[in-house]
Amino acid sequence: GNEYINETIRQVMAQRAQENVFKLNEYNFIVNMDSLNLFKISKVSNSNEPEPSTQEDLLLVQFDLADLAYWSTHKENERLFGFIIRDKNFKFFCHVFESDVNANDICESITKATQVAYQILVVEIN
Repeated sequence: GNEYINETIRQVMAQRAQENVFKLNEYNFIVNMDSLNLFKISKVSNSNEPEPSTQEDLLLVQFDLADLAYWSTHKENERLFGFIIRDKNFKFFCHVFESDVNANDICESITKATQVAYQILVVEIN
């Protein structure tokens, strides 16, 4: 898992450099005991387009913790991290991100969320 995440990050960063992509979209990444959630950042707009008004409108993607196979930070850059998700067809996909905070903190939050979810599952089974 770790090698796969680091290689995926390397490929994404190489492609960004080749395409001169330096400014990226910003999102909020929220971890809870059920899921990993990626939200659009709500901004005040002067345009006539309606702005998202609810959290559901802002949610881009939600990954269930039950489908989370692996996560880690990049071995050389503390702002990069990734995780591997299993889909319904048992295919695995790697998602990588660049953070404005230390990615170790994000991975630690994911670890804590999975531990809490596991503890709840054990209590429910017994």
